[in-house]
Amino acid sequence: MQNQQCIATIIEEELVTPHFQGLIDFHTEDYFAFESLIRTNPSILNIAPDQLFSIAESQGYLLEFDRFCVLSAIKNFKLQKLTGLLFVNILPINLGKIIPYLPINETQEALKGIVFEMSEKYPLHNLAELKGYIKVLRQHGALIAIDDLGAGHSGLISWAEITPEFVKIDRHFIDGINSNSVKREFARSIVEIALGLRCRVIAEGIETREELDIINAIGIRLGQGYLLHRPEAKPLHRFVNNECFPLISKVEHLSRVRHAETVGSMIEHVTPINATRSAAEVNNLFKDNPSLHCLPIVENDKPLGIISRNRIGELFSDRYSYPLYGKKTIIEFMDSNPIIVEHEESLNKVSEKITCNISNNLNIDFIITKDNKYCGVGRVSTLLKILTESQIQRARHSNPLTLLPGNIPIYEHVEDLISHQQEFHLGYFDINHFKPFNDHFGCNSGDEVIKLLATILVDNSTPVFDMVGHVGGDDFVVVYRSDDWQIKCENILQNFKDLALKFYSKEEILQQGVWCKDRRGDQSFFTLLSLAIGVVNSEISTRMSYHEVTALATNAKKQAKIKAGNHLFVSRRRSHYKNTN
Repeated sequence: MQNQQCIATIIEEELVTPHFQGLIDFHTEDYFAFESLIRTNPSILNIAPDQLFSIAESQGYLLEFDRFCVLSAIKNFKLQKLTGLLFVNILPINLGKIIPYLPINETQEALKGIVFEMSEKYPLHNLAELKGYIKVLRQHGALIAIDDLGAGHSGLISWAEITPEFVKIDRHFIDGINSNSVKREFARSIVEIALGLRCRVIAEGIETREELDIINAIGIRLGQGYLLHRPEAKPLHRFVNNECFPLISKVEHLSRVRHAETVGSMIEHVTPINATRSAAEVNNLFKDNPSLHCLPIVENDKPLGIISRNRIGELFSDRYSYPLYGKKTIIEFMDSNPIIVEHEESLNKVSEKITCNISNNLNIDFIITKDNKYCGVGRVSTLLKILTESQIQRARHSNPLTLLPGNIPIYEHVEDLISHQQEFHLGYFDINHFKPFNDHFGCNSGDEVIKLLATILVDNSTPVFDMVGHVGGDDFVVVYRSDDWQIKCENILQNFKDLALKFYSKEEILQQGVWCKDRRGDQSFFTLLSLAIGVVNSEISTRMSYHEVTALATNAKKQAKIKAGNHLFVSRRRSHYKNTN
């Protein structure tokens, strides 16, 4: 059959079928969704998918073919009883005309679990009209994704206006991301924007383990590509290609557990229900979705409560349940006092809050909000698993006083950045006159100074992008990947200068130092504690070994110590730059 096959015949005879490609959650190492991709049988019809749409457009059947692909995807997904979300591509220009053919009259949430992808490759001619159609989809439980972000017409404008639940970074920016700093910065910027917009980022077109390593290190949790799973007409219900994950960089694994992660990093998206739903309807929702473990109940985006699978199972455990409870609203049976935490709360704080509210049930769920609006859910068992893993790693490679990563994780992290040509600045921090201070005021005061500096460094770093390490004594290292590293260093100098004063008396502050014994046992005058910072510029850090980089940082720190007081010295190629505070 030739490429000029009539599209009407293709639709009528169903000569194309949907294949499903798994989208993988790197934390759970399992499917969280499938994307439907239209495919032909080459022995019958050897035409590429993109060509099919071009032919359909040329023959005036673009709407009909697009509609056929959407409805076929939904039908086959349900027939195979695949779990998770279904991502369906749809042309924005056809959305309004396809909505009447969707099963939106069956139930109020007939489109629950379906994510409609709007490709950025196609222009959005009437954004206001499109937003109206999207509102209809969401009213029936659907979610929205922007596909091919960075490859098309409207870019951040469509993101801001449509407010999708997902954005997919176009494969152009994923291809070779491990060796292209521009692509890495683009992806990193998307992750930062998404965090503030309650949006999840998906990396498309992952084909190598090196790309997967970098995607993980950047903080992208979701992805798809031939490395992970190829499209199949009938995929397995469980992801079995786990050999990819042991090869994910050890440094990425350490960075996952060492940073002060927020509870937003473990969020699961569960579409909430409203309080008017009947208990019988909710029971049916659980029956139809075996992987569903809870349902949050919300009103105007505000969480009211939560109902668990166990609770609804108990409610309908005998033959009298339906006549007794079936028609009552779910609000009568929900947990009206659920654990609710904010998206930006640290995992440790959430753990403390949960410990005070539960007994021994590790399978309960809690609600996660952003600006007091429903955002998703979290599982206690998942939280404890992450924290336990984090504690084990910290105990093994951390400084016992500050609990910050020590030499081994710092070395591995820097080596990984160098091997993947990721730009970074390495800062070496050393306290001036710490030994005489420690001898004069005692070890307890010395420890307090070290812990103060550790706190200042952590407070002036960006989780995920920067790594704060304690290499011993009063020496610290910070690996900066955030762009504002110099502002951070200047803030650190000022913070330390101000806060270190609390260790001195008024008289000592007035005379700007203390008299005490030096290393030879002679009385000497030592100025107030100050901080020396030596930084290696990213221009040279990515072209050297770890030992060469740290040698340069040590030398830069010595240059900063030459001057009295708080100083930042940046080591650059063929030149040196000094900045005083």
